[in-house]
Amino acid sequence: MDWEKVSLIMMAAGDSTRFCKDLSCKKQWLRIDEEPLWLVATRKILHYAFHQVFITASPADYAYMCSMCPKHIEAKSRFSIPCNIVQGGNTRTQSLRNALQCVDTPFVLVSDVARWNTLEGLLDMMENEINQDSTIDCVVPFLRVADTTFYQGDYLKREDIKLIQTPQLSKVSILREALKDENKDFSDESSAIHALGGKVAFVEGSPLMNKITFGSDLSFHIAKLAPPSSKTFVGQGIDVHMFEDSKPMWLGGIKIESPFGFKAHSDGDVVLHALCDAILGAIGGGDIGQWFPDTDMAYK
Repeated sequence: MDWEKVSLIMMAAGDSTRFCKDLSCKKQWLRIDEEPLWLVATRKILHYAFHQVFITASPADYAYMCSMCPKHIEAKSRFSIPCNIVQGGNTRTQSLRNALQCVDTPFVLVSDVARWNTLEGLLDMMENEINQDSTIDCVVPFLRVADTTFYQGDYLKREDIKLIQTPQLSKVSILREALKDENKDFSDESSAIHALGGKVAFVEGSPLMNKITFGSDLSFHIAKLAPPSSKTFVGQGIDVHMFEDSKPMWLGGIKIESPFGFKAHSDGDVVLHALCDAILGAIGGGDIGQWFPDTDMAYK
């Protein structure tokens, strides 16, 4: 199989609801050295020269991811691959539908940025499955179950159970057909293709590819991820406002006695606003106007 006939979609548009119960940061924005996890995971999976790369982003994250994402990402094979951010939807399936609209290759590899540690040999096994049987519509990695399993009053045969992982390699035409009904939602590509009656093949996955789902999962992953950067990041901020009669004057969070204040949708505190812009700049987080727009009456 020619990997240049494969597009890569990285799913990063989720709200990290389960992860945020333990930590306040969305998992895709965890910093590994200088880069967020969504970019680290994308670089990690580029063992081959894919035709193109698409990374889904939530509407809230879209502008920031666009500003941080390189237009081309260098693969380990030293090929430069075009990379684009695609705005996702309310569910994983909706986000995938949005990304698939941009794909113009016969195959697509879909993975989750939370499953950041994709092993190189895995893609070789997936390629072999497709090469040996052209009727296969989707190839997925899985884990075997070692423990006794119990479900709704019955013990199950653990030999028959597979825990499905990503990345998953699919035929684009079949996957689009499987996702055509917008009233249906699926947890992954293989379940959608299976529901359509497509042929799914399985290859051995690895516990090293387990997802970061809960805050407690970091204890397993932290030793394998690079430490936070020791570099100092610098941001700059500036804010300018006109004066307005009979408005309170706030500077640095302190109310100053004055017959005029700053004309602004908010308090107009140029000191704190400039400081916020400097902090946001240092973390690659846009500017204060993006976080607290003057078109929102909540910040009046």
